[in-house]
Amino acid sequence: MRILLACVCLLFAGALSAQPGAARASTVDDVKGLPEDTEAVNLTRTSDDALAALSRLKKLKTIYVTGFGSTVTDEGVKSLGEIATLEVVSLMHCDKLTDACVANLAKLNELNSLLLEGNDNFTDAGLKPLAKLPKLRELTISFCTLLTGSFFADFAPDAPLAIVHATMCGQMTTRAYQALGKLAGIERLDIAGSVPTPEGVKALVALKKLKTLTISGRSFDDACLEQVSNMPALEELRLGDSKATDAGGRSIGRIKTLKNLFMGFTKLGDGTLEGLKGHPALEVLFASQSQVTAEGLVHLKSMPKLIDVGLGGVAVGLAGATALAQCKGLQKLNLHGAAIGDDALIELLALKSLTRLDVSHNDISDDGAAKLAALTALENLDLGQCKQITSKSVDVLQKALPKLRISWDKPRGG
Repeated sequence: MRILLACVCLLFAGALSAQPGAARASTVDDVKGLPEDTEAVNLTRTSDDALAALSRLKKLKTIYVTGFGSTVTDEGVKSLGEIATLEVVSLMHCDKLTDACVANLAKLNELNSLLLEGNDNFTDAGLKPLAKLPKLRELTISFCTLLTGSFFADFAPDAPLAIVHATMCGQMTTRAYQALGKLAGIERLDIAGSVPTPEGVKALVALKKLKTLTISGRSFDDACLEQVSNMPALEELRLGDSKATDAGGRSIGRIKTLKNLFMGFTKLGDGTLEGLKGHPALEVLFASQSQVTAEGLVHLKSMPKLIDVGLGGVAVGLAGATALAQCKGLQKLNLHGAAIGDDALIELLALKSLTRLDVSHNDISDDGAAKLAALTALENLDLGQCKQITSKSVDVLQKALPKLRISWDKPRGG
């Protein structure tokens, strides 16, 4: 897991450095060489001395420190506390930091985004000073294993805090949920891997501005999901591995504002889709590796705004493809490993609005794939791991649709 997070952080850091005004640095000399008007810096494999050297940058607003390979300590963060212009600070996976650094971060009155992910030293008592930050809008504390979330009780109900990422904070339970439920400005909340209870989730229903919720955990059950379905403004719901079943999943259809539902890798299935029948707003449905069957897909045609469906690993087959063919507005469809063949592809030709289609890892032949040339709006096609596919069908498709981007397993040397 930590290796995966390292890769994610490095990719994110690379994206930052490509932004206008951003710069890369590591050593003190690197920092000293930066233009005085630098506004954003990505620091990798860095040290306290390099952080101290940043004080010369009078317009600095954003600092991303990649913790992997860095030796940053509380002393280095003390230097950051003197840079009054800072608006965004990321200290993810800087595992030498302790509660002692938080008081210095709390001096940054312009700070609106703080990322403290991946630290096993921070405690609730130590993070309390963050409640005093007048402009703090986004806080990331994911993988901070000692946190229970009780420090959220120190934030004023009208605090500007709008986005909270607390993935895999495994000690967050009812008390934290109740504290979060009193913060009226919360718009996005990620508490996957915490310890949800029906009582705790019920407290979140008070969040009238909450639009995006990511929630899962060993204790998340049908009673919790029933409470989620009472959230008045929810537009995106991301569920993960939990105890929840269709008994609770049927209630999701009550969320009439819901646009995006991610129920992949859950125990939810056809009953949940039945509960969504006729949903007026749903646009995206990700149900890969769920309990959905071909029989349940008949409910999708009643969702007028549905444009993006993911069913990877679901046994869609011919019957499911026939049901999907009734969803005329579909633009994106993922059927990776969905037990479909050439006969199913023929059914999908009814989806004239498709721009992206993934039929990888299926028993599809050149003859079947070539027929996809009839989908003239298609921009991206994935035929990877389809063992019967050769250049024959790829050439046909490319000739008919010159702008089509095709992924397939081209033979070595071919």
